Amino acid sequence: IKLPYFDTGRVEIAKNGIREAKNEWILTLGCSDIIHPNVAFKMLNLINMEVFDYDIIAFPYQVGVFGIINEHSPWAAKIKKYLYKKSVATYTNNVHNEVVFLSDKVYEMEPSKKEAIFHLTHETLDMFFERHLRYTKAEAMIYSTRKEALKHSFREILVKATYLIIKKRIWLLGWDGVGLFMAFISYFIMKFLFVWQRFDGKG
Repeated sequence: IKLPYFDTGRVEIAKNGIREAKNEWILTLGCSDIIHPNVAFKMLNLINMEVFDYDIIAFPYQVGVFGIINEHSPWAAKIKKYLYKKSVATYTNNVHNEVVFLSDKVYEMEPSKKEAIFHLTHETLDMFFERHLRYTKAEAMIYSTRKEALKHSFREILVKATYLIIKKRIWLLGWDGVGLFMAFISYFIMKFLFVWQRFDGKG
């Protein structure tokens, strides 16, 4: 196992990590990820099949934030593209989706709440805000014009809040739902504030 270290940002880490890879298939697990053994066995069986005409494998995926895994959580997901061929990967400057794919040949495993890749993150509020401070600062730099930046980042707050209340029905989680709602929306509020600071020189 080789663990190269790159202190150059998430996109460069993705680029350099893939460049270092020697095999055809790449599995992008982070330090907050736990893979269920049965999922790992299924993965190996798939990529070792004589005929497997896919370039990407989407895994069952469960996200735990502040120790909460629930379908009404803002971060809830069922599947995620984790394993892919090196030849179909390229990169963007997106803070959260550094790797994009040049193929639509995706094999989707059956969603499962028990046998999945578990992404367990933001164990404490200190960790949550430390990471979001970095991410939102970076996201505030993607805009080229003041009008676009302020309008888009403000609209995001309203859209995300509406989505959580109507689509995710986050209120069904009681006070946990209130806490998760506030935490999730705070990301977009922080992003707006950094945009405001960048273009209007506040702070």
